[in-house]
Amino acid sequence: MPRILAPFDPKLQEVALDHLRSRGVDVRTGVAITNVGKTEATFAPSTPRTATAEEKAAALAKAATEETGAVVWAAGIGARPLVKKLAKSLGQTDMRGLKVDSCLRVEGTEGVYAIGDAALSGNPPTAQVAAQQGKHIGRAIRDGADSPFEYKHA
Repeated sequence: MPRILAPFDPKLQEVALDHLRSRGVDVRTGVAITNVGKTEATFAPSTPRTATAEEKAAALAKAATEETGAVVWAAGIGARPLVKKLAKSLGQTDMRGLKVDSCLRVEGTEGVYAIGDAALSGNPPTAQVAAQQGKHIGRAIRDGADSPFEYKHA
């Protein structure tokens, strides 16, 4: 995505971006995360779905691995190819998302969480749920303690 909150008014996009950056968030757009480790992530320039094999290879050649404290990935409204690939590699059979426990931890992993439409949590894959899940996981990481997620419909 070339920007955050793409469907919304550019002024709202700028307010959101300023808000995140004022809190120390390094917002990146136009990149694909090609690998996530315990303390690092690999980023490459994103390519359109219509990219040729050569264009994709050129983008991957520019990939860079950086140390991270936490990676928050916000994407569209369906399971991305990476989510499907991760689910398959974990032996999960439902490719709609990553199966998570009540604390939103990805089953079959340690220290990995999934939210929103990347997670099969039993909640609808809506922005409202994902926003609450994101706050829940942020608190869990900050506090070093997991607890069951409970969606509160406003």
